[in-house]
Amino acid sequence: MIYVIGMLTYFLAWILMVYFPQSMWSTSLIGSTATAWTSLLWLIGIGLIGDSLYITIPYRPWVYISLSVIFAAIHTLHAVIVYLRIPWSMS
Repeated sequence: MIYVIGMLTYFLAWILMVYFPQSMWSTSLIGSTATAWTSLLWLIGIGLIGDSLYITIPYRPWVYISLSVIFAAIHTLHAVIVYLRIPWSMS
């Protein structure tokens, strides 16, 4: 269920960015970075339904989820940096 909700939220964030790029949502910090931080939801969902890793260590959901949190944090930080550099009011 977490995976499905995460995927729907992630795709909704992209749809809003693509079809309504100048909306209040898309130009806000939360909306502009939503495609980065919503990925954490579906990645956690994968971590909870998975049962193995590609590396040869015993599978534990917390390992995958921890790596997902680190990825999402770096990805979101990058999105915030990009957001802060975009001149939203183009005259």
